[in-house]
Amino acid sequence: MANMKELAITIKEQVAAANTALSRGMAGMADYLVAKSALDNAIEQYNKAWTGIQFEELMTEPVPMVAAIKKRTVKALSLSVTKNKDTGIIEKVSVQTSKGDDKVVVKDIDLAEFEDWALEKGYPRVSVNSQWRWRVERFNHVMCVRAGLDIDGEAAASLIRSSYKLNDEAKSCEMADPTSNREAVKLLQSIVDQIVFIDSGKQSKTDGAPLNTIKVDERDLKYIKYLMCSRKSSGSVSLPKASTMRTLITDALNKNLTERSYAFDFDHVQAEPKALPGFTAEETKEIVAEKPAA
Repeated sequence: MANMKELAITIKEQVAAANTALSRGMAGMADYLVAKSALDNAIEQYNKAWTGIQFEELMTEPVPMVAAIKKRTVKALSLSVTKNKDTGIIEKVSVQTSKGDDKVVVKDIDLAEFEDWALEKGYPRVSVNSQWRWRVERFNHVMCVRAGLDIDGEAAASLIRSSYKLNDEAKSCEMADPTSNREAVKLLQSIVDQIVFIDSGKQSKTDGAPLNTIKVDERDLKYIKYLMCSRKSSGSVSLPKASTMRTLITDALNKNLTERSYAFDFDHVQAEPKALPGFTAEETKEIVAEKPAA
């Protein structure tokens, strides 16, 4: 793979080539597609190298997996496309590292990708047990079965249970369908313990096993439950892949390790303006709402 300096040169050259082609309209579309393909490939390779640099920084921390979970994202390059407002035709492409109020372009850290990278580089395994990723996939399966049961009953659950595609490693993970949130949380905790374990110094009252400082609870389960599915089309539910479940579990771990609460994004009711001196509250609203004359 080319080094980052060479890739940066390629990116600049292909941006210029793509924009030159776009300036020629439809006559330059074939050249644009060639340049765009080369540009996409160069950006992908650049981000892979840049991610590696950021992963190297995580490996200097006492517990790299904890550091990766806390960091949660890595910086990346992104391709920006400018379209004509009237026609929707692409007029210009550019590469950026920030967007909208200087918000840095980032991508989520996939803990499986981080672990694979570390092993490839010769580092010790960063997780407690490398089987965690297959248990996540199996947990995703049982949560999909549960979604089918909740939404459309046993027939849907049975179909998902028998037909959902799993890797052989995930199939080999024994995991009964949880019949309650409490059982589901226990399953989730068992997966967390394989990803990252910080000994709390306490022991389980059941079997005397050491307990993890990082504990998930029903709030984390509900976060996963409510965010894992999406609408595919009218009356059709898109069930999550294992990668989605890894993302949501990592979100829950990040929330716990950074001691934050879950955030909720919605349209807020606008606060009523305070009454201006000498005006009523209703008069103040009218004054605030008025636009200055052009």
